Amino acid sequence: MCAARRGVVQEGMGQPTASTGESNTLPLWRAADAPGTKRLMRRRWIAAGIIGVVGVALVVLGSVVRISDIRAHDAESTGRDPHAIVTQVVAQPGGRGPGSTILTVRFHDLSGVEHTGRLTLDRSAGSHAVGSTVTVEFDAHDPSRFSVVGEETGSAPIPWLVVSLLGVVMVGIGAMAARWLRSTSGLLRDNPWVVVGSRVIERATGDDGRFILRVLELRGAPDEHTLAMPVSWRAQSLDEFAPIAWVVGSGRRFAVAVPGGTGIHRFRRVRLIGDRPDPSGGVTLRSRHALRG
Repeated sequence: MCAARRGVVQEGMGQPTASTGESNTLPLWRAADAPGTKRLMRRRWIAAGIIGVVGVALVVLGSVVRISDIRAHDAESTGRDPHAIVTQVVAQPGGRGPGSTILTVRFHDLSGVEHTGRLTLDRSAGSHAVGSTVTVEFDAHDPSRFSVVGEETGSAPIPWLVVSLLGVVMVGIGAMAARWLRSTSGLLRDNPWVVVGSRVIERATGDDGRFILRVLELRGAPDEHTLAMPVSWRAQSLDEFAPIAWVVGSGRRFAVAVPGGTGIHRFRRVRLIGDRPDPSGGVTLRSRHALRG
C-alpha cells in the first residue's frame, strides 16, 4: 500500500492520532473488522435491501393496478349505446389541484332496458351540455359499469404509472447502492484503516470569485500529500473528515471515514488548475479545477 502501511500502532495504545505529514496504520489488518465499520456497512446493506424490496413491490403493485384497469375496461366494452343522453353536468373544483366533472347519463342496455348512471370524468374531459348525445360502453352483465367513449374517467389517487415509476426509481437506487457496497466491502476487506492528518481547503474560483472550491487535504495516505474530493453530492460536508481522517485504499478510488471507521465515503484525487495552491495564503486559483481519476 505504499506509504499508507508504515508505522503500525501497538495494541493497547487506544485510538491513534496523526500529526502533519505522519500516518498510522491500525492494528487490525482488515478495515472491515473495525467495529464501527461493521455496524455502518451492516446498516447500509439493510437499507439498500429495504429500498430494493419496496421498489419491486411498487412495480408489482403498479402492474396489478394496470392489469385490473385493462380487465375492467374490457368488461365495460361488451355492450354499447351510441345514443346515450347527458342528463346532468356538475363541475367539481379541485381547490389547489385539478378539478373534475360529474356526468349523469341515461342509456339502454342490450335488452332495451333504460339505465341512469353517474360518471366522474378526468379534468381533461371535453365539455358536455345537458341533452347532448354521447356513446356509452358498458358491461353487458352489469350495466352499472360503464364509460363514455373518448373520455378518461377521474384519475385514481395514485395512478398506476406513478406507482410503477417510483418503484423503478427505488429499484435503481437500491441497485446502485448495492454496487457501491460491494465495491467498498472489497476495499475494506483488502486494506487496513490508516489514520492521517487532514484539513479542508477553501478557495474562490472563477473570474469573479463567486464559486468556492472545497477540497480535503490528506497527509500520509493514500499518498504523502493528497488533495481529494468525494465522489458524491457530499462535497460541502468535508468538515467531518478534519483534522483527522481514516483512509483505506490507495488506488484510483479510495475511501475516507471519520475516526472510528464510520461515515465512509468514496473519494478521488483532485488536481487544481492555476497557481500552486498555498493553504496559508490568499486566493491563488485563476480558473476552474479538474478531477483526475
